[in-house]
Amino acid sequence: AVTAGLMEQTGLSAFSLAFPERTFDMGVAEQHAVTSAAGLALGGLHPVVAMHAMSVNRAFDQALLDVALHRLPVTLVLDRAGVTGDDGASRNGVWDMSILQMVPGLRIAAPRDGRRLGELFREAVAADGPTAVRFPDGVVD
Repeated sequence: AVTAGLMEQTGLSAFSLAFPERTFDMGVAEQHAVTSAAGLALGGLHPVVAMHAMSVNRAFDQALLDVALHRLPVTLVLDRAGVTGDDGASRNGVWDMSILQMVPGLRIAAPRDGRRLGELFREAVAADGPTAVRFPDGVVD
């Protein structure tokens, strides 16, 4: 798992303790996180990048040129999709779908509930190409 300074906020803390050798925190550098994931994918892995949906614009070039152009198996997991309320207006993830739909070959999943989230996540990790899975903040039943 790769994240951009959001280990706790994206729920990766427990995973990072269990699998420290499989967890990379790039600091607040979404561009670097996605480019690093592309490198891991070129090395034969299928990395998962966990970040906020509102940060997609920061990593757009990398998602387009480093991941999608090469049809790399990278999964973007975007939490806080939609209007997030308590996080404030600057944290609303309302532009990610508009931005990502321009990326050729990228599949976008927006599951309706927790069961579908699990199914679509497993499908994304099994896919040979790039996928973004987006979901809102809070509890997903």
